[in-house]
This record gives sequence, structure tokens and C-alpha cells, in this order.
Amino acid sequence: MGAGGGPAVGVGPVGAGGGGPRRQAVVRPVLLSGYYGFGNAGDEAILEMVVSALRTGAPGVPFRVLTADPEGTARRLVALGLLTAPEAHEAVAARGPLQALGEVARAGLLVSGGGGLLQEGTSRRSLLYYVGLLLWARLLGVPRTVFAQGVGPLWRPASRWLTRLALAGAPLSVRDEPSRRLLEGLGLSPVHLTADPVFAAPLPSPERLGAQGPLAVILRPHPKPGGFERDVGLLAAIAEEARSRQVPVHLLPFQPGPERDWAARLAQAVPPVRLVQLPEGTGLQAWLAQFRAYRAVVSARYHGLAFGALAGKPLLALAVDPKLVALTHELGLEGGSLEPPFDPGQVRQAVARLLDEGRPPRPEAVAHLRTRAQEGLEGLVRLARALAEPATAAPRLSWRDRRFPVLGLPIDPVSLDEAVAIISEWCEGEGPARQVITSNPELVMHAQTPGEESARLREVMTRADLIVADGVGLVWAARFLGYALPGRVAGADLAERLCEEAARRGWRLFLWGGEPGVANEAAQRLRARWPGLQVVGTVHGYLRGAEEAEALERLRQARPDLLLVGLGAPRQELWIDGLRRGEELASRAGRPAPGREWGPARVMMGVGGVLDVWAGRKRRAPRWVQALGLEWAYRVLQEPARVRRLAALPRFVAAVVAERLAVRGNGG
Repeated sequence: MGAGGGPAVGVGPVGAGGGGPRRQAVVRPVLLSGYYGFGNAGDEAILEMVVSALRTGAPGVPFRVLTADPEGTARRLVALGLLTAPEAHEAVAARGPLQALGEVARAGLLVSGGGGLLQEGTSRRSLLYYVGLLLWARLLGVPRTVFAQGVGPLWRPASRWLTRLALAGAPLSVRDEPSRRLLEGLGLSPVHLTADPVFAAPLPSPERLGAQGPLAVILRPHPKPGGFERDVGLLAAIAEEARSRQVPVHLLPFQPGPERDWAARLAQAVPPVRLVQLPEGTGLQAWLAQFRAYRAVVSARYHGLAFGALAGKPLLALAVDPKLVALTHELGLEGGSLEPPFDPGQVRQAVARLLDEGRPPRPEAVAHLRTRAQEGLEGLVRLARALAEPATAAPRLSWRDRRFPVLGLPIDPVSLDEAVAIISEWCEGEGPARQVITSNPELVMHAQTPGEESARLREVMTRADLIVADGVGLVWAARFLGYALPGRVAGADLAERLCEEAARRGWRLFLWGGEPGVANEAAQRLRARWPGLQVVGTVHGYLRGAEEAEALERLRQARPDLLLVGLGAPRQELWIDGLRRGEELASRAGRPAPGREWGPARVMMGVGGVLDVWAGRKRRAPRWVQALGLEWAYRVLQEPARVRRLAALPRFVAAVVAERLAVRGNGG
């Protein structure tokens, strides 16, 4: 499996009747969102466990990792033997806000997983980032899940409201009981209790090497002014008590990059302490092997306790977060935590008890956490595998059989690759001329308004041969209404792919529309881009009367395989339908077009302003804008007159919501 693009999954035969060659459809990836790429040992261990589970349990499903360090994450996944180098570089994506929103739009499942992401204890910006991704996924209809998180604290009412809004309707699993109570208090249910994925790691050898070894200390920098002095006092109290028992102290920074200088200064300020820094990218098993060599563990980090528990060591939690107290209780270590403020005398007493009387976590408690963690990973794998199941089951249904309505108008659930394959068959086969429509919310709402033109547009869209969802609004609507839709098929992308196929397969192409000169300029640029492309005619879109009749005759004489029409919606859809209906009547009158039942071209498709883009008169939105589904906003900036057309968008959303409520009200 390619991690970012595994083997395609069959979606069944092509063609209205289910015949034709079998094609493959790409499964949309699982998107892993977490505190990845920052070098934090605990979060990188979570990623290691999740990737390992997906690779083993859902090998046919691709995944992408949002990370602050794509190159470093790729190297680490390769070094751990989880991916090959090409797979790893395909599997990573930058976690910047704009890039992340684009990745969510292309995902089949967003996994907001591991660690404490939904909290404002360290930074509210972190909460807004992760909640923002979940809200964006909900808006687009992308399935989302919260996986094995420790949630909270959430102090502000606005934070609690946003979290509830982002998580409503999603599968939720948390790693501790306080997190479950918090989410249930927000009115979210069901909330499943799992455990941190790290607890599912293979256990190190039960051999108790290093039972008389050093004391491991894992701290985290105090964020407030004067914090370093407090850190020095805390470490000094620990070191003094350990030294009185002749136990060496090792200080382990869990996030070597940002903590390197802080840890070095701290160790220098408390001379008996030795700084131990594992290389960045160290895997989970290497961390567990390191912990095996210690006598006991004092930790202010959740995963310091988790690593120590898996290594079977006595533990003392410096509970800067209530989640650490909850973990010690789950491990059966009553009295195994010390809460701030950390008075030096209390710290020394707690360390003395740890070194003199400390016992490792109860084996049955660790086993219980391991079972919960394994069940949690299995549940995540099931969600991932479900992405491929519709495609696997699809051979019983053709794309035509899976057509569904949005506000009473049809949409065909095909991907860009599928649409190209379908149109390719039509361009190379016999039969009537086919009409392809690239639909969007504006076109759908135009068909809803009273009037003769709208009524005709509804008829045209109903009898069109292929209608793809061009516009993030339609993708959202389809998923909101419960229909399976692979994603957006942008008209511009489809038109370009068809031109590429035309050059490769020798199709005859005709361009019609735009201002005088536009179609001709577009043809010249297309020929330069794809040498060998046969553009057998161009006509601008401002012809009337005898001029249009003459141009239509040239079109018929050229007999193109593909006709691309840029007259603007809905004019181009009505014009194409009128053209092929007129040709049908002519065919019935005894003048059939040679080699086909009727129609001046095998396939006709409206392309709007694409001809202007091809001619260099306008620019298409940058890729990142397209990925965010905001290409319509970019067009408005280029053409401010289009702003009046945006009124259709809120009406479209309201109509879709009303349709869903009506279905529910009828027992649907």
C-alpha cells in the first residue's frame, strides 16, 4: 500500500446498464490530526501506534499525517520500518491552517486523536486549531472522530460551546473518565472510554534490569514568569532526597528540540543531576528500553507515567494536570501523585516513599488499560476500513444506479477519474449525443425559481446524461443529506483532463463560446500544451441569426467527438439541450448524422469561463484556494459583479436543511 495513495478499490462496472470495463476508484484518505512533528516523545509514540494499526488492519486505506515537520515525520516513519521512503513522503502534510483545511476537504475521515488536543490549559490557540478542523470537516460533511483524547480543561463558555458544536454527531472516544464526564456534561453522547494507544505497545521483557538503577525525572517547563526558578527548586528537592539514598538522578526532556536549552540549564543548576537526551525520532520501543534501566520514575508528563507503567517501575506523578491524577488511580497507585504547589518538604517526602516503599502499578490495572487501548485501535481501524467498503460493495450498482437527488435535481456520485472514464467511452462509442452538466448550488437554485426558463432547466438537468458536483456546496449538501459522494469534480479540472485525453486518444475537439477571439486563443494555447490535439473548430459566443446558423453548419461538418461550450450557466446547458433536441428531430425527419443517432458531437459539456482561463484572459484560483472550496470567492474578487449571485448560497443551505428536516419528519 502507498501510505498516501494505496491500491485503488473496485467500484464496479461503468455505463448506464452496468456494462463496460471494470474501473478502479481511489479511496479517500484517513487524515491524522494531532500534536505531531514537534518531537514530543508521547505524541510521536501515539502516531507510531496509530500508523502501525492502520498499516496492519486497513492496508488498503491510504492515510495522511498533519505534522509540523513533514520531512522529519517521514524520516521517522521510515526509520521505524512502518513505511518505505516513497510511501512516507506521500503520507505527510504540513499542518499550517490553510494546508490543513485543504487536507480535510480531501479526506475520507478526520481523526482528531491522541494526547490532550481539546484543552485550553496550555494555549487557547491550540484548542481553536483542532476545533476549527473538526468544524470544517462537519461543514463539508467529511466524517470525523475524536480518538483516545484527554479533553479539558475548558474554562470559557465559548470554548465549551465550540467544542460541543465541533463534536456533535461524531464518534467520540476518550482515554480517561474525567474527559468522558466533561463531554457528557456538554450534552455529547455516547462517549466511549478507551485508553491511550501507547498502552497497546508490546511490553518490554519482564526481566527487572536496573531495579537499583537511577531515578528518572521528567519535568515540563513552567510557563509563567519565575518558572525556571521554580523548576530548579523542584528538581533540587528531588535530587537531594535521591542523593541521601545514593540514587543517581537522570533528567529526561520529552521534547528535545524546544526543551534542549531549558533542560541543559536545569541540569547545570542542580549539579548531581545528569541530563539524558535520547535522539530525536527515537521510537517507542527504544523509550521503553530506556525506562527499563531505571529504578523509579517521577514525571510531570502523562506519557512519562505511561512509559514507566509499561516498564513496570514505581511511579510518582507531579500532577500539573488532573489527567495525571486520574492515570495513577487507574494504575492502582493510590497516593501516587503530588499536586501543586510543590513544597520542597512535601516533594522530598514523596520521593522518599517512592524510593523506599514504591511499588510498580498493579499488573491487572496495566492489563486492563492495554485491553482498552487495543479495543480503541481496533475501533479506529474499523472506521478506516469502512472507507473502502462502499467501493468494495459497489460492483452490484453502476454509477447511474447510484444517482441521487439534491433539491429534486440529480447528482451522479462519480469521482473525477470516473467521470473521465465515462465520457471517454462515449467519445469513442456509437449512439446519441451525450450532455454533461457540471452542477453547483447556484445552478440548482436557479432551477428552483418560478418561471419558464427554470422549468426548462429542471427538465434539462433531469434528462442530462451525466451531472457532476462542481462546487463544495453540493458536496456538503450530498453528505448532509446522507448520500455517498466521492468529492467535488471541478468543471475546469474535468475539461482539462478531457483535453489531455483528446490529445492522447486522437479525439476531435470543438470550442464554442466566449468573447470574439477567446476560443481561438484558447485553442492555440491548448495545442501548445498538448501537441497533437485536434481542435477542429472554434466559434465565439456572440453570434446571432444567420451567423449562428452558418457556425452550426460548420460544427456539423466538423463532426467533433467533444464539444466544449462556454456561454455561462444556465444558458449553455439550455443551448446544448436545444441543440441536441433539434438534431434529434432532424434525425427523426430522415437526416441522421452518420455513425450516430443524432447530435453534432458525441459529447457536449458546458464549461462556463474556462475558455477565458485557457486563453489567458482570466486566472484560475490558486490550488490552496481550490482545496479550501473557495474558488467561487476568488471569482467574485476577479468579477465583483458576480457578488449578486452569492445570494443563492444561503438560500441553498436553507433549502437543503429544510429538505433534511422534512425527510426526518416523514420517518426517513
